[in-house]
Amino acid sequence: MLPKKVWKWLHWASLLFGILLIVLGVVILSVAPHIIHEQIDEEAYLGRYPNGTYHKTVLKWISPKYEMFLQIWTFSVANAKQVMQFGDKPLVIEHGPYTFIEKQNKSWFQFIRNDTRILYRNDRTYFFSQKDSCKSCLLGDKVTVPNILFQKLVDILIDPSTSTITRFALETLIGVSSETAYITVNVSDLLFDGYKDPLVQKICGKPIISDICKKFGVPDRIGLFYGQNGTDDGVYEVNTGLEGIHSIGKVYSWNNMTGTLPKKYWYGDQARMINGSDGQLFTPNLSPSDQIQVFSGKICRSVCFEHNTDIELEGIPAYRFSPCTSMNDPLVQRTQGFCNPKSPVYFKNESVQPVGCAPISLMDVSSCMPSSPRIYISQPHFLDAPKEIHDAIQKLAPPTENDRMFVDIEPSSGAPIRANSVSQVNVGLLNGNLSFLKNMSNAIVPLLWLNETAMLDADTHDQLMTLVTAKRIYRIVSSLFLGFGVLLLLVFSIGIVANKYKTRNNEETDTLVENEQVQDPEEQAYGPIES
Repeated sequence: MLPKKVWKWLHWASLLFGILLIVLGVVILSVAPHIIHEQIDEEAYLGRYPNGTYHKTVLKWISPKYEMFLQIWTFSVANAKQVMQFGDKPLVIEHGPYTFIEKQNKSWFQFIRNDTRILYRNDRTYFFSQKDSCKSCLLGDKVTVPNILFQKLVDILIDPSTSTITRFALETLIGVSSETAYITVNVSDLLFDGYKDPLVQKICGKPIISDICKKFGVPDRIGLFYGQNGTDDGVYEVNTGLEGIHSIGKVYSWNNMTGTLPKKYWYGDQARMINGSDGQLFTPNLSPSDQIQVFSGKICRSVCFEHNTDIELEGIPAYRFSPCTSMNDPLVQRTQGFCNPKSPVYFKNESVQPVGCAPISLMDVSSCMPSSPRIYISQPHFLDAPKEIHDAIQKLAPPTENDRMFVDIEPSSGAPIRANSVSQVNVGLLNGNLSFLKNMSNAIVPLLWLNETAMLDADTHDQLMTLVTAKRIYRIVSSLFLGFGVLLLLVFSIGIVANKYKTRNNEETDTLVENEQVQDPEEQAYGPIES
């Protein structure tokens, strides 16, 4: 058995060593994150080294190595004649995916304001990939879709400024055509090549009507991505993060429009604001309570994202952000100025389509599109939309959680590790009070849905794994220190209690012995007294 002095020394050593371990654990928890964040700050900004060469983050930003695909599913209306003649609900056949490999490149960029901001153009080029598409998917496939060009003629007909003579001439010319509200085109023409409508060409070629077609912006050719392959969506001005990493990616201007967009866009000042990031760079140290604003030139607005769930991708923990639920709130959208007060009525139920607004969960982007066609963006298969919107289309697949847009972000670095930009493009069809379309109801018909996917490359994955490993190591070490420290303090406490208990027992034993040794004074003097 160890001597009493040794036990006493070990007893106090457990106290001191326990306190030391706890202090070290707290210091590691406090200091290590700052060291990691400082390292991120030193490497994450867009800038140049003193010798003038570009920072490695810039090189990655110029030509992202992320794996990017654009997948497209088309909706072909199988009963177009019945829809126009008898007012049947559109019956759609979904086909896809038609898969395109996407390449992005900053074709031009320029540092300004002492390298604190950068102007750039981001080119996107798409290459059709047959092997990544469905086996029967060919760009020459025929699809019957809402005729956007025809709807421009409808705009002329329903406009109050159109004269009676012009309206009569238009209706007569349209009436003798066999192709009106719907048109059959190749998939390639629908997407990138664009298509011409013989009827529109014929009508807008008339001397009297040609000026009216120009006034209403009737294009000669139209396609969903017509003229966009190998091009950009404008010049962005963003923060480089040089003066503070928490501002990296912040958008200041787009196409020389600073702060806000002109009044031709949207219907309120807040809706026109250019705010948030550009969707390529996010601020570090995100928390689940954060909301993210992303400005997109494609739709001329900022989109709100909020935390949906926590995920792990290839060993990297991340937060998943999805569009904010407020984007489906018509009161919020009207207050912010995203509701078109002249929106056509497609659903008479105000719980489905509030007055002076698009149907719930649909985004009216007509003010952003060239020639202002009635284009509505939703999530695929009308996810989160009222049931009536989905049921207005026959054979449309039910929505699932796979139809939800999201971006997965590693929170410490702010690096996006996966993005699924899913959306559905819908066309608003009006009958224009045309006699031969009197049975066709105004409707919102899906044209296609797409999924633009980006996955982190191997190099970025390895860098993020280094960060994740460093975070795990300091958390494990600090937890061990804190755990052993608390254990030693517990041992010390137990020792204190045991020592007090032992001392108390010894005192009680000594008292008992003393009591047994104390006898009656008469017994001590004369011996035991006999009765």
